[in-house]
Amino acid sequence: MRYTRMESPGIGRIAAAATMVLTAALVISAAGCGSHPKFAGRIVLLSQGTISVITQAGVEPVLTDVVTAALSPDGRTLLYARKDQTLVRDLEAGTEKVILPETGLKAGWNDDGTRYYLLTGCPANKLYVGRPEGAPQRLFQGRKGLYAVGGSSGATIEEEVCAELGGCLFLTSDVFVFSAFDAPLPRTGDIHANKGFLVNLAVDPPEIQVTQFPRQARWRFVDASDVSDQVLISVERNPESAELFQNRVYVCPRFRAWELITFQNELQASFARWENGGWGSAGELAGVFSPNSGRVFGLANEPSAKGWNLYYMVIDPESGDATRGPALPLRPGDVVNRPVFDPEEKNVAFLANLGTEENITVCELASGTASKVWKAPAPKGGAFDARLDRLLGWLD
Repeated sequence: MRYTRMESPGIGRIAAAATMVLTAALVISAAGCGSHPKFAGRIVLLSQGTISVITQAGVEPVLTDVVTAALSPDGRTLLYARKDQTLVRDLEAGTEKVILPETGLKAGWNDDGTRYYLLTGCPANKLYVGRPEGAPQRLFQGRKGLYAVGGSSGATIEEEVCAELGGCLFLTSDVFVFSAFDAPLPRTGDIHANKGFLVNLAVDPPEIQVTQFPRQARWRFVDASDVSDQVLISVERNPESAELFQNRVYVCPRFRAWELITFQNELQASFARWENGGWGSAGELAGVFSPNSGRVFGLANEPSAKGWNLYYMVIDPESGDATRGPALPLRPGDVVNRPVFDPEEKNVAFLANLGTEENITVCELASGTASKVWKAPAPKGGAFDARLDRLLGWLD
C-alpha cells in the first residue's frame, strides 16, 4: 500500500471562530515525559464531528459537522457523511459532490481506492457500493420489523427494529463480503446476522453468493492482507448466550467462493474488541493485518491483581509465533477503533476514550514505548460519542 501526501486547498479555510475553538480544545501533549513526543507525517482524525490533520507542528481542522468518514488509501479522496447527505471530496482539487441524499454511519474503501462501501444504519438499514467518479448503487436492504417489547406500564408495545447488517470487507478490489440477518424477524431476543454474502462487483449486475451460518454462530470478516493474501475472520459461537459465548480467530487464504473458505489456521490469542465496532456494543475483533509485513496485530487483555492489563500482540500467521508488547497506558474498552500504522510500519496509533478526555497514543513497535500525541477534553456537559470517532489514516 503506497501513501502519498494529502494536501487540500480546503485546509485552512475553516471559519476563524471555529478554528479558535478547535485550537483551544485540540492540543499536542506528552504522556509521562517532559517534552513533546516526535512523530513523522500526518495523522487524520475524526473526533466529535470534526476532521483534523495532526502533525508535530499542531492541529489543523479540515471539515466540521461530519457524522462518519473514510479516507482512501492514497489519501486523496474522502468519503464522508453529514446530516441527510453523503459526499465524496477530492482533497487535492478541493472539490466535492453529493452522492447520496442519506446519512451514512459506516464507510470503507478497497485497497486501491477504486471502490467504497457505505452503510446507512437504522432506520434506513441499507448497504451501498460505488466508485468515486460515479453514483453508488444499493447492494442490500437490511431487514426491519415490528418487535414486541415491554412498555414502561407493563403493556406490550411494538417497536421497529433493524436486523444486523455489517461485517463489510473488500477481499480484493472487486470482491466484497458482508454479513446480514436475512429471514423473517423474530419477535423476541437479539437479532444477529445469520448469513454471509460474497459479491463479485466486476460484473453487472453484481454476482452474489449466499451462505447460511452454522446454527447459533456468526462470522465477522475483519481484515484482508495483500501481502500475505490472507483473510482474518472471527467466529462467534452461541452469540445469543453470554454464558456460553465462545470466540475463535482464524487466518485463512483469500477466497472467491464459500466452499474455499477454511478454518484450519486458528490463532491462539484472546483478542479484545474495538469500542465502536460495526456490530453494536460488542464491537469488532481488535485485530488487523499490518500493511507492509502482513502480520496480525491485535490487542489482548489479561486479569491482574489491580484489574485488567491491555497489551498488543504481533502474530506471524504462518508459524503462529507471537511477540507480546508491553502493557499499554490504556484499559480494555478505552480503545475506540482499529489503529493506524505509519507508512514505514514503525509506529502504530490508537484513539482512546478515557471518559474525561479523548487522546491519541502512539506506540513505537521496536521499543514498545508509548506516548500521547493529542488530547481533547470531554464536551462540556456531555460525553464523547465513541461509536463514531476514529482515526482515518496516517500519511507521510
